[in-house]
Amino acid sequence: HLGHYKMDYIIRFENYKNDAGEIFKKFGIQPPQSSKQHYNTLIRPENTPYREFYSEVYKERVQQKAKVLIDLFKYSF
Repeated sequence: HLGHYKMDYIIRFENYKNDAGEIFKKFGIQPPQSSKQHYNTLIRPENTPYREFYSEVYKERVQQKAKVLIDLFKYSF
C-alpha cells in the first residue's frame, strides 16, 4: 500500500514518453531532446523479454520485494 506517499502523478515506465510529456506540459517545461535513456541495451538484446533473464529464484525474490508495486499497478512477472 502506497498510502503513506504523497504523489500527484505516477509515471509508468512503459508509458514514460507520454506520461513525462504530460508533466512537462503541465509545468511549461521544454522536454529534453532524448528524455528516455536506454540502459543495458548491450546486455539484453532488443525485443528479448526481460523475464527470460531471471531464474526462478530471482523471480520469486522480485515478486516478494516488489509485491506492493506489482499488485498496485497490476503488473505480472
